[in-house]
Amino acid sequence: MKMDIFDHFLPWTEFRVNNIDTDQWRLLLSPVAAIKQDQSIPITNLMVLLYTKIFGQCSLKETVHRRILVSWYQTYAQSIFNLPQLFSLLEGKKGSVEKNKKHGFNLIGYDQGRLGLGEDLRSYARLLQQKGISFSIYHIGHLTDKLDFDFKMYYSTQLPYQYSLFFLNPIELQKFVQIFDGELSGFGTTIAVPPWELPKIPDSWFDHLNKFDFIWSISEFVQQAYLSSRGNKSKVEIANPIVIQKTQPHCYKVPRQSRPYTFLYIFDAASYLARKNPTGVINAFIKAFKSGKYDVRLILKVSNTNDSPEWNLVRHLATQDRRIKIIDDSYNEKEMSTLWLKTDCYVSLHRSEGFGRTIAEAVSLGLPVISTNWSGSIDIIGQDNPLNIDYNLVPVDAHQYPWSDEQFWAEPSIDDAADKMLWIVENHNSNDVAELVQNNTARFKTLFDINAKNRTLFNYFE
Repeated sequence: MKMDIFDHFLPWTEFRVNNIDTDQWRLLLSPVAAIKQDQSIPITNLMVLLYTKIFGQCSLKETVHRRILVSWYQTYAQSIFNLPQLFSLLEGKKGSVEKNKKHGFNLIGYDQGRLGLGEDLRSYARLLQQKGISFSIYHIGHLTDKLDFDFKMYYSTQLPYQYSLFFLNPIELQKFVQIFDGELSGFGTTIAVPPWELPKIPDSWFDHLNKFDFIWSISEFVQQAYLSSRGNKSKVEIANPIVIQKTQPHCYKVPRQSRPYTFLYIFDAASYLARKNPTGVINAFIKAFKSGKYDVRLILKVSNTNDSPEWNLVRHLATQDRRIKIIDDSYNEKEMSTLWLKTDCYVSLHRSEGFGRTIAEAVSLGLPVISTNWSGSIDIIGQDNPLNIDYNLVPVDAHQYPWSDEQFWAEPSIDDAADKMLWIVENHNSNDVAELVQNNTARFKTLFDINAKNRTLFNYFE
């Protein structure tokens, strides 16, 4: 059986379903033999396969295990694997697509997923809601689906609107084009919004990226990467990402709570630790405050950790200083808001960012930001920000990031980062810091506020 068809979470199409023949589908949908079927629904081979794909194994010996499987299948697998769409096709119901499309947007991507691409889609959905612009959501499941985002009322596979925005990375876009057999006409005017983090776009990607009418880049850095490629034939525009302010900005003239001055860095371990560079943040913190004179702490909020040598090194370094705390629990929105409120300065020694969503969120909340002076984050904080970290450009090693051939990125200065971390602690109540934060906030509102005049999205409605 071609069971690798379940290794990604893209939509179900006739082209994709037909990769498995009728007899194989019949076997997958049949109840598992030689087990006790004592749950509310029969346990099928498909249920076991999907559970094993996610968790590596599936025990059916005990009643409690069978109950866990059925509960997961009914709650999460439906969303993650887009099962209603699959079953509809298997029943011979072909999804209809609107031919006379109305003015508006179809948002295609991981609306329930807890990842950057999911947040990008939800940000656009919130923007369209607030602006009264019509839109639908073409749901694609993801392993991180949490089922607590209230956009299901907008779900539609009919693609009723004129423009379709695809919130997928370039490799997923390639698979998406394939499962639709290269035919995207049903989506109307197609706009890809693919993230990227390095200065060059691999030429091989343009075989499928050129299928889209437009490419919206998330920063000037990414725009230049697309424009500099000889393979690109699509029109490239900048589409400002949205960051929703969840709390009132901090006020630095008010004394802080009775707690250490807190630095925060948020990152996804699955986004390649070499690029996110948490070890740089740890080393700079230890260097800045090795004397123990200052009441400070560093919090690393991380997701998607694993037992890799790279992550084990981060954990080992963090244990060298009791003032460093790693949080690798899954936080909801309320818990994240509380964490932001306990933060005094955001710090990122990234080697490259396509945009830098957490940096933008920190600026929107009125926090000072110490960040590498290179790549997409410059759109947020400006190239002349006093807290930008010096760097040298270095080649990307093959083991550090995919498609690294002839690529380069920043190696931020640990010494410069340590100096700036020390400075912000010594001057946190000063007018200099207050003015710096004020300037960051003013820049953010000009460029990224929900009503910013330079939003590419609004150009389609003038």
